[in-house]
Amino acid sequence: MHGRNGRMGQPSDAWNFRQGAVARLRARGLSRCVRSLRMPAPPSSVVFHEVSKRFDYGPLVLERITLEVTPGAFVSFVGPSGCGKSTLLRMTCALSPVSAGRLDVDGRAPARKGNQLAFIFQEATLLPWLTVRGNIELPLRIRGMAPRERHAISEEMLRLVRLERVAARHPRQLSGGMKMRVSVARALAQSPRLLLLDEPFGALDEMTRHHLNEELADMHRQRGWTALFVTHSVAEAVFLSDRIIVMSANPGRIHADIPISFSGDRTLETRDTDEFHHTVAEVSRILRSVDSSA
Repeated sequence: MHGRNGRMGQPSDAWNFRQGAVARLRARGLSRCVRSLRMPAPPSSVVFHEVSKRFDYGPLVLERITLEVTPGAFVSFVGPSGCGKSTLLRMTCALSPVSAGRLDVDGRAPARKGNQLAFIFQEATLLPWLTVRGNIELPLRIRGMAPRERHAISEEMLRLVRLERVAARHPRQLSGGMKMRVSVARALAQSPRLLLLDEPFGALDEMTRHHLNEELADMHRQRGWTALFVTHSVAEAVFLSDRIIVMSANPGRIHADIPISFSGDRTLETRDTDEFHHTVAEVSRILRSVDSSA
């Protein structure tokens, strides 16, 4: 079983969620849609081996990054501005080529494959003339999926992010937090094996950000994809992650690789525990040591 809470011999939350959604779709006669909703294969693995990056003839942006991300892991990257965190994500989805070394996604060179990978950017990037449902269904429409099947999947995603009541609204009618939920739903509608998130909650107020952190942690538990997450918030990284990669800059290197483990699910109460506060303080101390040595 894959995912944070899967146990040998017991169904994971990701399996239970998909089985429930599949049963609802089959009951409505949408057997073709079942294949689209189910995860086509286990979550992705990502391996960086001595990866370096420079743009044109400029200085190195990243130097000799070696990192293995196991399937179903949630890995966050923190570090000073300009250390190459977002560049790592862009190389992982083939938006930017590797200059040296090797980067493998599921044992192959990165490629932008529709139902294998999804990217959530800092901005929600919704099309203003489409409704919430229309934005969620857009990648499925581009893939040529039939309207009835698109609608069924968008219903499942709207339920997942709790936006059923605003499905017919346009982006201008939504709050910032709602827009980011739509962006997350649009990404998950593609049943990705790997989800890349580049500071998706950075512009939101603290209360909304905490709420969306809880929702994202719950979605990861249910659906089981692998996640690479870039953030400037240590508390956010600690709350969401299995591992935190602390990076230094000029050029970007891995300064520390910190495993994170809390008992039970990540909930609002998690932030009140001594373990959480201790971990945030420790990661912050390591991050300060990066800044002081720069």
